[in-house]
Amino acid sequence: MNREVVEQLKANNDNLQIPREINHWIYFLEKKSREDFKRNLNSNFYRIVEEETLQESEFPFQLIISHTSTVEFETINHITTELLKKTIEAGGNYDGWESLIIERK
Repeated sequence: MNREVVEQLKANNDNLQIPREINHWIYFLEKKSREDFKRNLNSNFYRIVEEETLQESEFPFQLIISHTSTVEFETINHITTELLKKTIEAGGNYDGWESLIIERK
């Protein structure tokens, strides 16, 4: 999935080397799992953007977090791999990331 997003950014003339805010969507079965995940989150790197409880969802406890970095494949792949591991450990579901396009000049 990371490669697809990075390739889409490249196709839109994105300068992948410019740091920018990147949002990640994570969902949990239980509120406690979301709270545990948040407690173990590196607050020096990530910030919490939004928390919501969704109706009629298999994983109703949504968490959106962000950090600032480049979106070069190796960098974003390392970050999402670590988030995926932590999400699975907390019983959650990592649903991906997004970034604004920063065009080359």
